[in-house]
Amino acid sequence: MRYFHYILGIVMLVLSAFAHSVTINLTAKFTPAINNSNSDGVFTNTTPQSGYCVQYPDRCPGEMFSVNLPLSTTISYPIVAYNEPRDGPYFNFPKTPRTLTVRNQDTGESFDVIFRITNYSARYRKNTGQHDWTTSSFVYTPSGGGCGYGGLAQVAEAWYLFMWTTLNNTSPCHKISTIYRTEPSKFYDMSIGYSLVAKDNLLTVGSGTYTGKLSFSVGQGGDFDFGDNYRADDSVVDINLILSVNHDLIVTTTPESRALSLQPCSIGKVCTEEQGKRNWERWMITKITPQLTARSDFLISSTGSFTAYLQCEYIQGEHCAIKSDNNGQLVPVKAYLSLPNNIINQKTNSTVTRALMPIHKDIVNNTFSTRDIGSNRKGSIDFLVTQHDVDTMLLTRPDTYRGTVTVIFDPNIY
Repeated sequence: MRYFHYILGIVMLVLSAFAHSVTINLTAKFTPAINNSNSDGVFTNTTPQSGYCVQYPDRCPGEMFSVNLPLSTTISYPIVAYNEPRDGPYFNFPKTPRTLTVRNQDTGESFDVIFRITNYSARYRKNTGQHDWTTSSFVYTPSGGGCGYGGLAQVAEAWYLFMWTTLNNTSPCHKISTIYRTEPSKFYDMSIGYSLVAKDNLLTVGSGTYTGKLSFSVGQGGDFDFGDNYRADDSVVDINLILSVNHDLIVTTTPESRALSLQPCSIGKVCTEEQGKRNWERWMITKITPQLTARSDFLISSTGSFTAYLQCEYIQGEHCAIKSDNNGQLVPVKAYLSLPNNIINQKTNSTVTRALMPIHKDIVNNTFSTRDIGSNRKGSIDFLVTQHDVDTMLLTRPDTYRGTVTVIFDPNIY
Protein backbone atom coordinates (compact mmCIF):
# COMPACT_ATOMS: atom_id res chain seq x y z
CA MET A 1 0.00 0.00 0.00
CA ARG A 2 2.83 2.41 0.74
CA TYR A 3 4.23 1.71 -2.72
CA PHE A 4 0.85 2.52 -4.34
CA HIS A 5 0.50 5.83 -2.46
CA TYR A 6 4.06 6.80 -3.38
CA ILE A 7 3.42 6.34 -7.12
CA LEU A 8 0.09 8.18 -6.95
CA GLY A 9 1.77 11.10 -5.26
CA ILE A 10 4.30 11.35 -8.07
CA VAL A 11 1.59 11.25 -10.71
CA MET A 12 -0.39 14.00 -8.99
CA LEU A 13 2.75 16.11 -8.66
CA VAL A 14 3.58 15.76 -12.35
CA LEU A 15 0.05 16.61 -13.43
CA SER A 16 -0.01 19.72 -11.28
CA ALA A 17 3.17 20.98 -12.96
CA PHE A 18 1.44 21.48 -16.30
CA ALA A 19 0.30 25.07 -16.81
CA HIS A 20 -2.70 25.83 -18.98
CA SER A 21 -1.72 28.52 -21.43
CA VAL A 22 -3.33 30.53 -24.21
CA THR A 23 -1.50 32.04 -27.16
CA ILE A 24 -2.02 35.32 -29.00
CA ASN A 25 -0.23 36.00 -32.29
CA LEU A 26 0.22 39.73 -32.84
CA THR A 27 1.48 41.18 -36.12
CA ALA A 28 2.62 44.77 -36.59
CA LYS A 29 4.66 46.79 -39.05
CA PHE A 30 7.09 49.68 -39.02
CA THR A 31 7.48 51.69 -42.23
CA PRO A 32 9.48 54.90 -41.85
CA ALA A 33 8.08 57.76 -43.88
CA ILE A 34 10.64 59.40 -46.14
CA ASN A 35 9.07 62.82 -45.62
CA ASN A 36 8.98 62.36 -41.86
CA SER A 37 11.85 61.52 -39.54
CA ASN A 38 9.53 59.00 -37.84
CA SER A 39 12.16 58.48 -35.20
CA ASP A 40 9.53 57.49 -32.64
CA GLY A 41 9.70 53.89 -33.90
CA VAL A 42 5.98 53.24 -33.37
CA PHE A 43 4.70 49.98 -34.84
CA THR A 44 1.25 49.81 -36.43
CA ASN A 45 -0.95 46.86 -35.58
CA THR A 46 -1.74 44.60 -38.54
CA THR A 47 -3.38 41.82 -36.52
CA PRO A 48 -6.93 41.24 -37.74
CA GLN A 49 -9.15 42.99 -35.25
CA SER A 50 -11.53 41.08 -33.00
CA GLY A 51 -13.50 41.76 -29.86
CA TYR A 52 -14.99 45.09 -28.85
CA CYS A 53 -13.76 47.29 -31.72
CA VAL A 54 -15.03 44.89 -34.38
CA GLN A 55 -18.48 44.71 -32.85
CA TYR A 56 -18.65 48.46 -32.20
CA PRO A 57 -16.13 50.24 -34.47
CA ASP A 58 -17.75 53.64 -33.90
CA ARG A 59 -16.74 53.32 -30.23
CA CYS A 60 -13.05 52.94 -31.18
CA PRO A 61 -11.99 56.30 -32.66
CA GLY A 62 -8.68 57.10 -34.27
CA GLU A 63 -6.07 54.36 -33.98
CA MET A 64 -7.79 52.45 -31.17
CA PHE A 65 -8.18 48.73 -31.87
CA SER A 66 -8.83 45.44 -30.08
CA VAL A 67 -7.65 41.85 -30.49
CA ASN A 68 -9.02 38.78 -28.78
CA LEU A 69 -7.69 37.81 -25.35
CA PRO A 70 -8.75 34.15 -24.98
CA LEU A 71 -9.32 34.19 -21.22
CA SER A 72 -12.43 33.93 -19.08
CA THR A 73 -12.96 34.15 -15.32
CA THR A 74 -15.65 32.71 -13.08
CA ILE A 75 -16.90 33.90 -9.69
CA SER A 76 -16.00 31.75 -6.66
CA TYR A 77 -18.20 33.23 -3.92
CA PRO A 78 -20.86 35.96 -3.55
CA ILE A 79 -19.91 39.62 -3.50
CA VAL A 80 -21.04 41.47 -0.37
CA ALA A 81 -22.06 45.10 -0.30
CA TYR A 82 -19.04 47.41 -0.16
CA ASN A 83 -16.73 44.50 -0.75
CA GLU A 84 -12.98 44.51 -0.41
CA PRO A 85 -11.45 45.30 -3.84
CA ARG A 86 -10.05 41.82 -4.45
CA ASP A 87 -13.35 40.19 -3.53
CA GLY A 88 -15.24 41.79 -6.42
CA PRO A 89 -14.54 42.48 -10.09
CA TYR A 90 -10.81 43.16 -10.06
CA PHE A 91 -8.44 43.60 -12.98
CA ASN A 92 -4.77 44.27 -13.42
CA PHE A 93 -2.79 43.83 -16.62
CA PRO A 94 0.71 44.45 -18.05
CA LYS A 95 -0.04 48.18 -18.21
CA THR A 96 3.54 49.28 -17.64
CA PRO A 97 6.15 48.93 -20.41
CA ARG A 98 7.69 45.51 -20.94
CA THR A 99 10.88 45.25 -23.01
CA LEU A 100 11.78 42.26 -25.14
CA THR A 101 14.19 41.45 -27.94
CA VAL A 102 12.89 40.52 -31.38
CA ARG A 103 15.12 38.79 -33.89
CA ASN A 104 15.28 38.25 -37.64
CA GLN A 105 15.56 34.46 -37.97
CA ASP A 106 17.18 34.76 -41.41
CA THR A 107 19.93 37.24 -40.53
CA GLY A 108 20.24 37.09 -36.74
CA GLU A 109 19.78 40.87 -36.52
CA SER A 110 17.83 41.98 -33.45
CA PHE A 111 16.46 45.02 -31.65
CA ASP A 112 14.40 45.77 -28.52
CA VAL A 113 10.75 46.77 -28.46
CA ILE A 114 8.56 48.07 -25.64
CA PHE A 115 5.11 46.52 -25.22
CA ARG A 116 2.19 47.83 -23.17
CA ILE A 117 -1.52 46.98 -22.96
CA THR A 118 -3.49 50.18 -23.63
CA ASN A 119 -7.15 49.12 -23.38
CA TYR A 120 -9.20 46.21 -22.06
CA SER A 121 -12.72 45.07 -22.75
CA ALA A 122 -14.89 42.15 -21.64
CA ARG A 123 -18.44 40.93 -21.50
CA TYR A 124 -19.97 39.73 -18.24
CA ARG A 125 -22.93 37.54 -17.39
CA LYS A 126 -25.56 38.18 -16.20
CA ASN A 127 -26.60 41.83 -16.49
CA THR A 128 -28.16 42.58 -13.12
CA GLY A 129 -27.69 45.70 -11.00
CA GLN A 130 -25.51 47.42 -13.55
CA HIS A 131 -25.81 50.74 -11.73
CA ASP A 132 -25.32 49.30 -8.23
CA TRP A 133 -21.65 50.16 -8.00
CA THR A 134 -19.98 53.00 -6.15
CA THR A 135 -19.08 54.54 -9.51
CA SER A 136 -22.65 54.09 -10.84
CA SER A 137 -22.67 52.27 -14.20
CA PHE A 138 -20.08 49.52 -14.57
CA VAL A 139 -18.53 51.06 -17.70
CA TYR A 140 -17.60 54.27 -15.90
CA THR A 141 -14.02 54.75 -14.72
CA PRO A 142 -13.36 52.05 -12.12
CA SER A 143 -11.79 52.53 -8.72
CA GLY A 144 -8.14 51.77 -8.03
CA GLY A 145 -6.50 54.34 -10.32
CA GLY A 146 -5.35 51.89 -12.99
CA CYS A 147 -7.93 52.48 -15.73
CA GLY A 148 -9.88 55.26 -17.40
CA TYR A 149 -13.18 55.50 -19.21
CA GLY A 150 -13.00 53.78 -22.55
CA GLY A 151 -16.34 53.98 -24.31
CA LEU A 152 -20.04 53.35 -24.09
CA ALA A 153 -21.29 49.99 -22.86
CA GLN A 154 -23.50 47.62 -24.80
CA VAL A 155 -26.16 45.90 -22.73
CA ALA A 156 -28.64 43.06 -23.05
CA GLU A 157 -30.65 41.09 -20.53
CA ALA A 158 -28.10 38.30 -20.42
CA TRP A 159 -24.84 40.25 -20.71
CA TYR A 160 -23.04 43.58 -20.38
CA LEU A 161 -20.09 44.64 -22.60
CA PHE A 162 -17.65 47.35 -21.53
CA MET A 163 -14.22 48.79 -22.38
CA TRP A 164 -11.68 50.72 -20.31
CA THR A 165 -8.44 52.41 -21.26
CA THR A 166 -5.43 51.54 -19.12
CA LEU A 167 -3.06 53.94 -17.39
CA ASN A 168 0.70 53.51 -17.36
CA ASN A 169 0.99 52.40 -13.75
CA THR A 170 0.78 49.26 -11.61
CA SER A 171 -2.51 50.21 -9.92
CA PRO A 172 -5.50 47.87 -10.31
CA CYS A 173 -8.93 48.56 -11.79
CA HIS A 174 -11.78 47.34 -9.59
CA LYS A 175 -15.45 47.79 -8.83
CA ILE A 176 -17.10 48.10 -5.40
CA SER A 177 -20.66 46.83 -5.24
CA THR A 178 -23.33 48.65 -3.22
CA ILE A 179 -25.45 45.47 -2.93
CA TYR A 180 -25.06 41.79 -2.14
CA ARG A 181 -24.85 39.90 -5.43
CA THR A 182 -23.80 36.69 -7.16
CA GLU A 183 -23.42 38.39 -10.51
CA PRO A 184 -21.39 38.99 -12.63
CA SER A 185 -20.90 35.24 -12.58
CA LYS A 186 -18.46 35.20 -15.50
CA PHE A 187 -16.24 37.58 -17.50
CA TYR A 188 -15.55 36.43 -21.05
CA ASP A 189 -15.19 37.64 -24.66
CA MET A 190 -12.13 39.60 -23.53
CA SER A 191 -10.03 41.77 -25.85
CA ILE A 192 -7.07 44.12 -25.51
CA GLY A 193 -5.33 46.91 -27.38
CA TYR A 194 -1.59 47.44 -27.16
CA SER A 195 1.22 49.80 -28.04
CA LEU A 196 4.55 48.68 -29.44
CA VAL A 197 7.54 50.99 -29.82
CA ALA A 198 11.15 50.31 -30.78
CA LYS A 199 13.50 51.13 -27.94
CA ASP A 200 16.10 52.64 -30.28
CA ASN A 201 16.17 54.22 -33.73
CA LEU A 202 15.40 51.67 -36.46
CA LEU A 203 17.16 53.42 -39.36
CA THR A 204 20.11 51.04 -39.08
CA VAL A 205 17.94 47.93 -38.79
CA GLY A 206 17.47 45.94 -41.99
CA SER A 207 14.10 45.32 -43.58
CA GLY A 208 12.57 41.95 -42.78
CA THR A 209 10.46 39.99 -40.32
CA TYR A 210 11.39 39.94 -36.63
CA THR A 211 9.86 37.66 -34.01
CA GLY A 212 9.78 37.50 -30.23
CA LYS A 213 7.70 36.12 -27.39
CA LEU A 214 6.25 37.51 -24.17
CA SER A 215 4.91 35.20 -21.47
CA PHE A 216 2.56 36.57 -18.81
CA SER A 217 1.33 34.77 -15.71
CA VAL A 218 -2.39 34.66 -14.92
CA GLY A 219 -3.82 34.47 -11.41
CA GLN A 220 -3.52 36.03 -7.99
CA GLY A 221 -0.52 38.35 -7.99
CA GLY A 222 0.25 37.53 -11.62
CA ASP A 223 0.69 39.76 -14.65
CA PHE A 224 -3.01 39.28 -15.39
CA ASP A 225 -4.51 39.48 -11.89
CA PHE A 226 -8.29 39.09 -11.51
CA GLY A 227 -8.33 39.30 -7.71
CA ASP A 228 -9.21 36.60 -5.18
CA ASN A 229 -12.81 35.92 -6.17
CA TYR A 230 -12.66 35.46 -9.93
CA ARG A 231 -10.65 32.49 -11.18
CA ALA A 232 -9.25 32.22 -14.69
CA ASP A 233 -9.38 29.06 -16.77
CA ASP A 234 -5.72 29.42 -17.78
CA SER A 235 -2.53 30.32 -15.98
CA VAL A 236 -0.28 31.68 -18.75
CA VAL A 237 -0.77 34.06 -21.69
CA ASP A 238 1.88 33.72 -24.40
CA ILE A 239 2.08 36.60 -26.88
CA ASN A 240 4.01 35.95 -30.07
CA LEU A 241 5.13 39.09 -31.87
CA ILE A 242 5.65 38.95 -35.64
CA LEU A 243 6.98 42.34 -36.71
CA SER A 244 7.66 43.64 -40.19
CA VAL A 245 10.24 46.38 -40.82
CA ASN A 246 9.83 47.91 -44.28
CA HIS A 247 12.29 50.61 -45.27
CA ASP A 248 11.69 52.89 -48.23
CA LEU A 249 14.23 53.24 -51.03
CA ILE A 250 13.33 55.38 -54.05
CA VAL A 251 15.77 56.24 -56.84
CA THR A 252 14.70 58.53 -59.69
CA THR A 253 16.54 59.54 -62.83
CA THR A 254 15.85 61.38 -66.08
CA PRO A 255 16.02 59.98 -69.63
CA GLU A 256 19.13 62.13 -70.18
CA SER A 257 20.83 60.47 -67.21
CA ARG A 258 20.10 57.00 -68.58
CA ALA A 259 21.47 57.48 -72.13
CA LEU A 260 25.10 58.53 -71.84
CA SER A 261 27.79 59.41 -74.36
CA LEU A 262 31.34 58.91 -73.15
CA GLN A 263 33.42 61.99 -73.97
CA PRO A 264 37.17 62.74 -73.77
CA CYS A 265 37.66 64.72 -70.60
CA SER A 266 39.93 65.28 -67.58
CA ILE A 267 39.86 62.94 -64.61
CA GLY A 268 36.87 63.56 -62.37
CA LYS A 269 35.25 65.92 -64.84
CA VAL A 270 32.35 65.53 -67.24
CA CYS A 271 32.37 67.14 -70.65
CA THR A 272 29.57 68.06 -72.97
CA GLU A 273 29.46 66.72 -76.51
CA GLU A 274 30.81 70.03 -77.81
CA GLN A 275 33.66 70.00 -75.29
CA GLY A 276 34.39 66.40 -76.22
CA LYS A 277 34.64 67.32 -79.89
CA ARG A 278 37.23 70.00 -79.08
CA ASN A 279 39.18 67.53 -76.93
CA TRP A 280 39.34 65.05 -79.85
CA GLU A 281 40.68 67.83 -82.03
CA ARG A 282 43.31 68.56 -79.38
CA TRP A 283 44.29 64.85 -79.33
CA MET A 284 44.88 64.92 -83.08
CA ILE A 285 47.50 67.61 -82.47
CA THR A 286 49.08 66.46 -79.20
CA LYS A 287 48.56 62.68 -79.59
CA ILE A 288 48.06 62.57 -75.82
CA THR A 289 45.31 60.00 -75.34
CA PRO A 290 42.42 61.27 -73.21
CA GLN A 291 40.19 59.41 -70.85
CA LEU A 292 36.49 58.95 -71.62
CA THR A 293 34.03 59.99 -68.95
CA ALA A 294 30.29 60.34 -68.40
CA ARG A 295 28.06 60.97 -65.41
CA SER A 296 24.58 59.78 -64.55
CA ASP A 297 22.83 61.88 -61.90
CA PHE A 298 19.98 60.58 -59.76
CA LEU A 299 17.86 61.50 -56.75
CA ILE A 300 17.65 59.08 -53.85
CA SER A 301 15.21 58.87 -50.93
CA SER A 302 16.11 56.33 -48.25
CA THR A 303 15.14 55.35 -44.71
CA GLY A 304 17.31 52.28 -44.16
CA SER A 305 20.20 50.19 -45.43
CA PHE A 306 20.82 49.00 -48.96
CA THR A 307 23.51 47.84 -51.33
CA ALA A 308 24.25 48.93 -54.90
CA TYR A 309 25.90 47.01 -57.73
CA LEU A 310 25.95 46.59 -61.50
CA GLN A 311 24.56 44.14 -63.99
CA CYS A 312 26.31 44.23 -67.35
CA GLU A 313 25.41 43.45 -70.94
CA TYR A 314 29.13 42.81 -71.50
CA ILE A 315 31.80 42.01 -68.90
CA GLN A 316 35.56 42.50 -69.10
CA GLY A 317 37.35 41.26 -65.99
CA GLU A 318 35.76 42.83 -62.91
CA HIS A 319 34.00 45.60 -64.81
CA CYS A 320 31.20 46.15 -67.26
CA ALA A 321 32.32 46.71 -70.82
CA ILE A 322 31.40 48.34 -74.10
CA LYS A 323 31.68 46.50 -77.40
CA SER A 324 33.07 47.55 -80.77
CA ASP A 325 30.63 47.64 -83.67
CA ASN A 326 33.52 46.82 -86.03
CA ASN A 327 35.07 43.68 -84.54
CA GLY A 328 33.27 42.93 -81.24
CA GLN A 329 36.26 43.95 -79.15
CA LEU A 330 35.45 44.71 -75.49
CA VAL A 331 36.94 47.44 -73.33
CA PRO A 332 36.16 47.82 -69.61
CA VAL A 333 34.19 50.73 -68.19
CA LYS A 334 34.66 51.54 -64.52
CA ALA A 335 31.73 52.93 -62.53
CA TYR A 336 32.08 55.07 -59.39
CA LEU A 337 29.22 55.75 -56.99
CA SER A 338 28.73 58.96 -55.01
CA LEU A 339 25.91 59.25 -52.47
CA PRO A 340 24.51 62.18 -50.45
CA ASN A 341 26.19 62.78 -47.10
CA ASN A 342 23.25 61.43 -45.08
CA ILE A 343 24.22 57.94 -46.31
CA ILE A 344 27.43 56.22 -45.20
CA ASN A 345 29.33 53.04 -45.95
CA GLN A 346 28.36 50.63 -43.19
CA LYS A 347 31.82 49.04 -43.01
CA THR A 348 33.97 52.18 -43.00
CA ASN A 349 31.44 54.54 -41.39
CA SER A 350 32.39 57.18 -43.95
CA THR A 351 30.50 59.06 -46.64
CA VAL A 352 30.46 57.60 -50.15
CA THR A 353 32.40 59.52 -52.81
CA ARG A 354 33.51 57.86 -56.06
CA ALA A 355 33.31 54.34 -54.62
CA LEU A 356 34.13 51.73 -57.27
CA MET A 357 30.98 49.71 -57.98
CA PRO A 358 31.15 45.91 -58.16
CA ILE A 359 29.43 43.79 -60.80
CA HIS A 360 27.97 41.50 -58.16
CA LYS A 361 26.23 41.86 -54.82
CA ASP A 362 28.84 42.57 -52.12
CA ILE A 363 27.18 43.20 -48.77
CA VAL A 364 30.46 43.00 -46.83
CA ASN A 365 32.11 46.01 -48.46
CA ASN A 366 29.23 47.63 -50.26
CA THR A 367 26.36 48.10 -47.81
CA PHE A 368 25.17 51.64 -47.14
CA SER A 369 23.21 52.94 -44.13
CA THR A 370 21.00 55.98 -43.84
CA ARG A 371 22.05 58.19 -40.92
CA ASP A 372 19.18 60.62 -41.36
CA ILE A 373 16.10 60.17 -43.49
CA GLY A 374 16.55 62.14 -46.68
CA SER A 375 14.16 62.85 -49.52
CA ASN A 376 15.37 63.43 -53.09
CA ARG A 377 19.02 63.86 -52.19
CA LYS A 378 21.49 64.09 -55.09
CA GLY A 379 23.78 61.23 -56.04
CA SER A 380 25.74 60.27 -59.14
CA ILE A 381 27.58 57.50 -60.97
CA ASP A 382 30.73 58.40 -62.88
CA PHE A 383 31.78 56.14 -65.78
CA LEU A 384 35.40 55.98 -66.90
CA VAL A 385 37.40 54.39 -69.72
CA THR A 386 41.12 54.69 -68.92
CA GLN A 387 43.77 56.09 -71.30
CA HIS A 388 45.18 52.60 -71.91
CA ASP A 389 41.78 51.26 -72.98
CA VAL A 390 41.08 54.33 -75.13
CA ASP A 391 44.33 53.53 -76.97
CA THR A 392 42.89 50.09 -77.70
CA MET A 393 39.64 51.63 -78.96
CA LEU A 394 41.51 54.00 -81.29
CA LEU A 395 43.07 51.06 -83.13
CA THR A 396 39.69 50.25 -84.73
CA ARG A 397 38.66 53.80 -85.65
CA PRO A 398 36.37 54.94 -87.04
CA ASP A 399 34.22 52.88 -84.74
CA THR A 400 31.41 53.01 -82.19
CA TYR A 401 31.49 51.20 -78.85
CA ARG A 402 28.26 50.62 -77.01
CA GLY A 403 26.79 48.60 -74.13
CA THR A 404 24.13 48.59 -71.44
CA VAL A 405 24.80 48.83 -67.71
CA THR A 406 22.04 48.25 -65.16
CA VAL A 407 22.52 49.86 -61.74
CA ILE A 408 20.72 48.00 -58.94
CA PHE A 409 19.88 49.64 -55.61
CA ASP A 410 18.84 46.74 -53.42
CA PRO A 411 17.37 47.09 -49.88
CA ASN A 412 17.38 43.29 -49.48
CA ILE A 413 20.89 43.18 -48.17
CA TYR A 414 20.72 39.67 -46.71
